[in-house]
Amino acid sequence: MKKLFLFIIILVVSLVAKPFISVFSYSNDDVYENYKYKATVHITETAGVDRFFELVIVRTPPIDVSVFKIDYLSGPSSAKHGGVAYVKDVLVVKAEGDKLIEIPSQTGDVIFYPNNTVSFNIYFLINISRNSRDTYYIYFGAKDPSKIEDPLKKYKTDLRFSETKTGGVSVENTYYNVTVDSSLGGWLTSLIHKAGSGTKYVHGDSGGGVFIYYKNRWLSQVFNTKKVEYRICALGPIAVHVEFWGPIVDTSKKDLGVGEYHTTWIFTAYSPRIILVQNVTLKTVIKANDFRPILFFIPKFNWYDFYVLQSDRTLYQGSVTKSVDKGGAGVDFNEAFWEVDITKNNPQDAVAVIPEHPIFDLVKEHWYNIGCLDYVKNTRNPDTRTQVFGPGTYENPVKFFLIIDRADRMLENDLSMIYMYEKLLKQPLIIESEFPEIEVKRITYAIYSFKVVDVANNPVKDVLIVSDEARQNITDENGIAYLNLTLGKRTINIFWHNLSVGTLHIVASPGGENLTVQINVAVVNGLSFGSNGTIESLPTVSNERVSLNISSTPNTLVLCIVTGLEKGPLAVKVNGVVGSSGYDYTYRDGVLTIYAITDAKGKAAIEIMFVSEEILPFYVFLLAIIFGFIILAILPFAYHLRGEKYVR
Repeated sequence: MKKLFLFIIILVVSLVAKPFISVFSYSNDDVYENYKYKATVHITETAGVDRFFELVIVRTPPIDVSVFKIDYLSGPSSAKHGGVAYVKDVLVVKAEGDKLIEIPSQTGDVIFYPNNTVSFNIYFLINISRNSRDTYYIYFGAKDPSKIEDPLKKYKTDLRFSETKTGGVSVENTYYNVTVDSSLGGWLTSLIHKAGSGTKYVHGDSGGGVFIYYKNRWLSQVFNTKKVEYRICALGPIAVHVEFWGPIVDTSKKDLGVGEYHTTWIFTAYSPRIILVQNVTLKTVIKANDFRPILFFIPKFNWYDFYVLQSDRTLYQGSVTKSVDKGGAGVDFNEAFWEVDITKNNPQDAVAVIPEHPIFDLVKEHWYNIGCLDYVKNTRNPDTRTQVFGPGTYENPVKFFLIIDRADRMLENDLSMIYMYEKLLKQPLIIESEFPEIEVKRITYAIYSFKVVDVANNPVKDVLIVSDEARQNITDENGIAYLNLTLGKRTINIFWHNLSVGTLHIVASPGGENLTVQINVAVVNGLSFGSNGTIESLPTVSNERVSLNISSTPNTLVLCIVTGLEKGPLAVKVNGVVGSSGYDYTYRDGVLTIYAITDAKGKAAIEIMFVSEEILPFYVFLLAIIFGFIILAILPFAYHLRGEKYVR
């Protein structure tokens, strides 16, 4: 039975691996002549387990920024932080005899240092046999970056991602669809178990993540929605990496200053495994049993679909049968019981939660010690009279594997699959990397050429370009401007008529570059439109009216400037509402400035009218006046004639 089970596992993995392996390509050294440098990575497996799609993360030492081609990927969340930086010119290959096999890879978690150096992570997946040692090479620093294909477009996997508007990511692969977000302190907001029933589990407001019971109050990260910080470290076809951190607050949202947490999520392609790392810094002394570093607590979750592996390798399944809520302060876990139901051996959905230190700590039928740290004695029931910790940060963060897979593949009698993941967690791969020492000639600045175009790719003149070092220039008739930039990470801000119409994040390198920048300006029929929002399409222009659509954050003020007008408008509408001159818009010296509030969807439809929709055209009034004068002139004459007739 065991051999049959392992055979099925290998068969499934090989079928899933086929599209991934097909992107590998055999090459020789000639292909890599475009790269200046090569690092060597040795990977050793010591747990005695055949590993499939194992994520490897190699951190580079600080290297001069001029070596790399660095780009940015921006979305709703990461745009607030300048986007997610990644290095384009990095290639990973595996040594197979005298051949090299290209391994799909990506970069991320780029850190820029003040001395014009940079370090970053290189993410790639490997297959390695038990107790073996493989060698990989990392080529980087392209001589001609234009010949390098973007790795985010080059490699195709089952990993899909999107950024949330409130600060986080939604990640999907063959096994799951998970969202983690700062709106819940960096915790799970939803989980779709694709490998099981397909049920969507939605997080409520009752907890998850870091928990502390301190001075009769529950403190948690998930109620810290206003103070949480986050950073999206990596987005790509191999891995999605995001971090959250902030203070631990109580359920009444009063920060007691007890501690701070740091949560790391790493999602990978082709794997049911999610890596979760949590660390807590305490500012005071906390008893051991008052601290729960991890609680996976998802309302609307079928507890029969949840199981944990304990340190004595007992598999617990069941449901919460009793809980006490004390005045909105949260559930009193000392009075919540865990009912073990041995008849539920094969739930339809299963989430295995396997921490590194310790395994889940269940004491008899009580579950109030779930996630309690065995910090000193490594016992199943820490002695709260003597065991205390804090202040300070734990030496080892709590690391978990969340395994989201089908229960019938996980819950065999011998539990081989679960024990395998336990080994993978406790005995990670040994990774040894050797990067060459790189000496580059120090050049402190480079001249960059910027071509600025509107939404229709027409050049825009008289646009002010300003770097974060306050160096600036104005575009000429062809939309061209030059800037002398100091090497390193630079932010370029673009202004049109003192209106912010664009931002660009670049890494200035010694060679300089010719960059084309599209800004939120549109030029139509001699009229120029600019906005600090997003101009969605070219405006429509006629003698009677102008229509323009702008988008931005919902319910916020956006500005729109129109130049080239020969006369002021008769009226201005925003989302169908007529504005008032001097308040909703101003016209002065041929420049029309419109103040628009976006609707709940972030849209602002602007109409500029030069002919009133409600009053007759001016020529009608003129004709009416002329006709009136004629009538007034005829009436006395007619009256005079009538009088003469009467006398006769």
